[in-house]
Amino acid sequence: MIYSEEERALNPYCWIVQVQTKDHLDFWIKDYFNGLEVDHNPDGSSLISGELPDLPALYGLFIKLRDSGVVILSMQVRRTNC
Repeated sequence: MIYSEEERALNPYCWIVQVQTKDHLDFWIKDYFNGLEVDHNPDGSSLISGELPDLPALYGLFIKLRDSGVVILSMQVRRTNC
């Protein structure tokens, strides 16, 4: 995602996420997860990855994962400077 200078000034941190799921996810789910990348792995799992602008977006992702019933194998979250 691309953020304006004003958004970066208000929130100097971004969150890098990588979520490995049990099954292949449909690519339309990319829109449901606000443009995060969805890649299929040869073992039948999927990887959802990308950058989120702030903590509310990160918690929103957690809620969407919970509500959609996606089975999570692993999740990595890392804070970085935007």
